[in-house]
This record gives sequence, structure tokens and C-alpha cells, in this order.
Amino acid sequence: MIPRRCSRNLIACATVLFASLAVHLDVRAADPSAPEAGAPGKILVEIFLALDRKGDLDAIEREFAAVGITKVRPKFHQIGHPPTNIAIGRRVSADIARLTIRLANTYNGGITKLLPEERLAQESETPAANRKILVEIFLAPDRRPDLDSVKKAFEAVSVTRVRVQFFRLGNPPANIAIGDSVPASVARLAIRVAVTHNGGVKFLLPQYRFFPEHIAIGTSAFDEASQIPIRPEDLDRLSDPALTTSQFHALYRHLTGEDKRLPTYLK
Repeated sequence: MIPRRCSRNLIACATVLFASLAVHLDVRAADPSAPEAGAPGKILVEIFLALDRKGDLDAIEREFAAVGITKVRPKFHQIGHPPTNIAIGRRVSADIARLTIRLANTYNGGITKLLPEERLAQESETPAANRKILVEIFLAPDRRPDLDSVKKAFEAVSVTRVRVQFFRLGNPPANIAIGDSVPASVARLAIRVAVTHNGGVKFLLPQYRFFPEHIAIGTSAFDEASQIPIRPEDLDRLSDPALTTSQFHALYRHLTGEDKRLPTYLK
């Protein structure tokens, strides 16, 4: 299976298709002629850009093609800008690693964080798996024009089961629920959608109330006492793109109190 979790870094990553695990570039790969260095034709690059960068795609692909890399998979954020992170497989040559860094600096505003090597090694994500995810989102009536952008944002990560409903009056609760099998990249997207289209996230709902592959935004199915307040700084922690899926859900359960088998609202 091709490691796909590099997509979590939401900027640019280069990994080796023939490797069952991909980690950061190390000394052994510093020499492009070394046996451990991967052939350019076997390298996969996934790069995530803001929508206003679509015009740069040809230039990016030409840069990689010039060094023999043809497997370039660009994706564009429907909402906001990708975080400035990068991950590079250890069998990627130093020259190609430097090219990837240069392109990230040029087209995504720089690099502020390197992702740990296990991000490419341990986690996998496939479009088929994401298609199992169900998203239910409730929006205020004046948000009807947002419908297409919300659906496109999820479709960009192969989440096609999106059910949007609009309140007749008023605003939905500023809450979110994320099932424990939802990949961290999709979970972060759901948080961004909630912040952009539902006025923010002020409450979490405990995972045990939802199916593992279920996301709910702005649901009024539960009373206020069942909603667990989340501080802005904790929402920032939950939105950190450096979190793996297991780390994301461990933090989510810690914030809801489920890690102690006692949701916070029951205390």
C-alpha cells in the first residue's frame, strides 16, 4: 500500500512508493547515488495549496519534472490556507528534498514545522476509507450560499457523504463531534469548516455518542449539559497539523474526559 498519510501535513511531502515505510531524509539518503536513495520516478509528491495558487501548478510540475519526478498530486484548500508544514521520506535524495523545501517556501509561504518521520510510516489513508465517513452539518439560514464550498471542501478529501441542513430560524449550536475512526486530516478540515461556516467551535460532544466514522457540526440533538466547553487554546491544540490520528483522538478524548471513562459533563 502506498503511504498516503503524508497528506496530513497539508503542504508538500515527498515519499518513496517502493518503501513500506517512509521517514525523514537522513544521512544515508544524503548521497543521491546511495542504494538507499530512491529513483526520482518512484517518488510521490503531494502538495497542498491555497485556491489562489492554482495558477502556479504548471510551474510546480515543471520543476519536479526537470528532476525526473512525474508523480505529483496537487490538492487545493477550499477554505483558507494550508499550514506551513513539510514531510520528506528518508529515501528521497538531498537534491530533491532541497527542491521540495524551495517550492514550499515559494508557493506556500514558508516552512514553520517539520513533521516526525512516523507520520509517513505508521498511518495510511485511502479515498475509499474516507468515503465511509458521514458528515452532518447544520447551518444558519443565511449560510445557504456556503453549501457548495462546504461540499467541495469535503469532496477534495474524498468525503462524499455530506448532509447539510439549514435552521429555519437562528443559529445552530457551536459544537462539533468527531468519531474515533475519522483521520486527523479530515477532523481538522471539519473543525475549519465549523469555524468558517458555523461561527466557531465552543463545545465538543463525546465520541461514544457517535459512530466511529461520523462527524456532526452544529447538531441540536443533545441538551446543553451534554456539551463540553472547549477553550480557544485547546481548539488550537486539536487543530495542530502535526498530530497523528491516534494523537488527535487521544487529545479529543482527554478534552471530553472520555480518557478517564467519565465525560466531563457527568462530573
